[in-house]
Amino acid sequence: MTDGMKGTAVAVVHGPGALGPGVVKGLERAGAAVRALDGSLRSTADVRSRLDEAVDGLKGLDAIVIVPDCPLAVVSTPVDQLDPTKWEETFNLPVKQMLMWLQAAYSHFSRGGGGRIVVLEPTVGMSGAPNLFAMASLAEAQRILAKAIAREWFKEGITVNVVAVRPDAFSAELAKPELADMWSSVASKGAGVGVPKNPPPIDIAAQVGPLVSFLTSAGAGGVTGQTVVVDGGVWMLP
Repeated sequence: MTDGMKGTAVAVVHGPGALGPGVVKGLERAGAAVRALDGSLRSTADVRSRLDEAVDGLKGLDAIVIVPDCPLAVVSTPVDQLDPTKWEETFNLPVKQMLMWLQAAYSHFSRGGGGRIVVLEPTVGMSGAPNLFAMASLAEAQRILAKAIAREWFKEGITVNVVAVRPDAFSAELAKPELADMWSSVASKGAGVGVPKNPPPIDIAAQVGPLVSFLTSAGAGGVTGQTVVVDGGVWMLP
């Protein structure tokens, strides 16, 4: 373990998948003090209460990392079969949840003169993918929200960046074997070259964690509004 982030207080908001815990482990390896928070909370009061408790335990807040919790959006469904009555749960609610966490974090950052925000998304938002209209739409909406907030808060010393992760590392639902052909096809069209159906796995703690650690560190003050892709060189998205 290194101590490059010793004394840095980080809250990580995530759902039940492996990505959030992997990021927590990576941050802890870098020496950060970390609190994991439930990404499924639905009310502003609950979000603020949980974050306030975490900040008290951490003795402050230097950064927040958000791994969106969107179980319905990651289910592969043709566009014509999407249920409009579930759109609130699939799309609107996750965007609202992200906004609530960011607003709650801002109330702490504004007192201390700055902070770091990192949002993790699947690369599907930038590439699109058949039968994953909901996931692609949600990921891109959250990415645009992050960029817009980065413009507004940078003058206060608050940076906001997105880490886009290869879909199979983002969610177990997106890592199902039956989706391998689809990912290979989408990646080939984006890169213009052949792409393996089963690329080497991404070690979240070892490969995503250090990048998140940098973006949440004091040294990343000049980086904001950016999308950094972690896909093992498979998609090579712009």
